[in-house]
Amino acid sequence: MANKSIKGLKMQYFIFLVFSIVFNMIMITVIVLLAMNRDGLFGMEQNVSSIISYVGIGISALAEIYLVYRCIICFKDLNSVRNNTFEEITGTVIRYAKNESETGQQLNDHPIIKEVDSEKTIKLFVSKGTRIQGTYTFIYLKHTKIGIVKIAD
Repeated sequence: MANKSIKGLKMQYFIFLVFSIVFNMIMITVIVLLAMNRDGLFGMEQNVSSIISYVGIGISALAEIYLVYRCIICFKDLNSVRNNTFEEITGTVIRYAKNESETGQQLNDHPIIKEVDSEKTIKLFVSKGTRIQGTYTFIYLKHTKIGIVKIAD
C-alpha cells in the first residue's frame, strides 16, 4: 500500500476519533448541567423549567447513546490503524449516498462501490478523488467505513 494513502486514512481516522470523544464529553457535560439545575432555566417558572430540563436530559441522553455507539465503532478499528492492517477493495463507484450539503454544495463523499469481481457493494466515507463510473482501489477501515483512494508512490 502506498504510504500517502495510509497516512491520509490514519489522519481521517484520528480526526473522527477525537471529534467523537470531544462530542461525548460535551454531551455528558450538558446532561450533568441540566440534571444539576435546581434554580430554573433563564428565570423561568420552576414547573416549566423542570419540564424543559427533563426533555433536554432525555434528548441529550439519546444523543449520548448514539455518540457512545460511534466511539465503540471507532475503537474497534484502533488495532487496524496501529498495525496498518486495512481492508482493500477494487470497485466501481455506482452512485453517491449523499450528494449535497444543507448549503447546496456538492459533496460526493459517500460513494457506493460495487466490487469488480462480484455483486458486493459497500458504502464508504471517502472525502475526495472519486467520480461515478470510475474504478478505483480503496483502502478502508472495516467498522467505521472510513476510506481513501489508494495512491501509488
